[in-house]
Amino acid sequence: MKTLFINTLLFLAGACLIISLFLFINRGYIFARILEHGFAATNIMPLVTPLIVLWLGICISLLYKKMQSKQKEKKK
Repeated sequence: MKTLFINTLLFLAGACLIISLFLFINRGYIFARILEHGFAATNIMPLVTPLIVLWLGICISLLYKKMQSKQKEKKK
């Protein structure tokens, strides 16, 4: 069950990453705008925000699982 959960999270993270990269590459002019004006002038946050939220969710869930396993070991 644990490996299924982790594999599902990794699959979702990979899917989000691929979609975000596709959108990022599809908007090729964004690289030129980054070079000219820096990150503040681009609309990059809507692409990056879902990835940040997803990775934070994965990290929190893995930490929660690790804490649960440590508590089970202490009870034994």
